Amino acid sequence: MVEGAGSVPVRRPGNLSVAALGFPSAQLTLNEAEGAKGEPNDIVIKLLSVFGTPSPECAAKMEVIVVSSTETYRRLARELPHPEDAVLEIGCSAGGATRQLVKTGACVVAVDNSRELSARVRSELRAHGNLKVACVDAKDIPAVAGLMPTPTLVFLDIGGNAPLDLVALHLRLVLRAFRPRVIVVRSFELALLTGMIKQTEAPADPSAHPDHYVSFGRDIFAHLLDLSASSRIGAREWAAWRLKNHDCPTARQRLREMCADPHPRVRKAALRALRALGEDTSSASLPV
Repeated sequence: MVEGAGSVPVRRPGNLSVAALGFPSAQLTLNEAEGAKGEPNDIVIKLLSVFGTPSPECAAKMEVIVVSSTETYRRLARELPHPEDAVLEIGCSAGGATRQLVKTGACVVAVDNSRELSARVRSELRAHGNLKVACVDAKDIPAVAGLMPTPTLVFLDIGGNAPLDLVALHLRLVLRAFRPRVIVVRSFELALLTGMIKQTEAPADPSAHPDHYVSFGRDIFAHLLDLSASSRIGAREWAAWRLKNHDCPTARQRLREMCADPHPRVRKAALRALRALGEDTSSASLPV
């Protein structure tokens, strides 16, 4: 359900405005999971919105479902995909949801940043010709997009107990790179937060957001610049080190700025990246 522009929708137990999570426009509606086999208070949140499409022609509504339990997440993996779907699973872990996804007959790409877990899932499910498993860091969305450019469904589970800002980071990256019809996210904190929020006001003009027609996911350099300003230390550090592969004035200037980052890990990564680009950093001291 999407309320009209300028309205103030109210729904119990709650709605959530996710502007604070970095999304241009969104409305969350919260309902108890029907038929869920998880915990008694298991929560399913449906997010319907136009998330800043890359062009007017692609202005299609997307649905994001946020669940709090593994049981509901796997149930949706079993029930949502159709054989004609292209499913991207980010954070396949030991393959619990992957097993449900491949049984639907859909084409599935499953990624995880653990080499051990991705190798295990690949070996155990090697009989399924509709599955490809890869060890990829989810922050590297351009690499993920290289494996599946146009998923129709995305399942995102970086750990149900992962901090809210980390979940928001990965969901934001997915929304900027892909336009699936449904995204399913498992996050206890996001589900819990929505139960505390009773009212939200949707933006009257979502297109006014500066990123409305910008998609960072396929432009590697723009993606790194975006991550370099993340609230997550690990994301900034990751972006700083990879900016060394882009020898241009903009990259060098951003790395110089990152040398003044509040966290020593980020400063260290930025200094090393500048050295890799051949800059003299002898006047700057490495953080200890």
